[in-house]
Amino acid sequence: MKRRDSETAGAALACDSCGQLPHPEKVRLTLANVAAMLPIELLVHAAVVHAALPYVLKVLVLTVTATVLVIWVAEPSARHALRGWLHAPALRHRCRLRSSPSLWHIHALADNPDGQQKLAETISKAGADILIQQSRGVAGAVLGELVVGAPDHVTHADLSIH
Repeated sequence: MKRRDSETAGAALACDSCGQLPHPEKVRLTLANVAAMLPIELLVHAAVVHAALPYVLKVLVLTVTATVLVIWVAEPSARHALRGWLHAPALRHRCRLRSSPSLWHIHALADNPDGQQKLAETISKAGADILIQQSRGVAGAVLGELVVGAPDHVTHADLSIH
């Protein structure tokens, strides 16, 4: 059951054009890699330490086996097995976008921070949520680009600053 869920999550996040998945957060990827590699590393080290080999040969065997296991076994299998968990933030974000009855793309030019705050308050009063926000400086002002999810009854006038 879990495998189907992770495959469904992966399919839901794949790019329509190239089929690639978004990059997972670095912390999640690191935790998945540690979870996959730690048991393998411990077993290899335990086997080599108890083997009757010269020290240099032990180091060589550990280096080669650890490298091969990590590159070709642990990391790809961890990414595949934990695909749903690795990409959970992106999946939640996509679900929020798809579950919004109406999406609005708003461009707002503000010459002071109060303008953006008023816009945020207006959006909140309308019962809408800011799903994506990007801001950049433009000729002494701030251009805000927002994607807003709102109930069907919300109109342009409801989202405008009066």
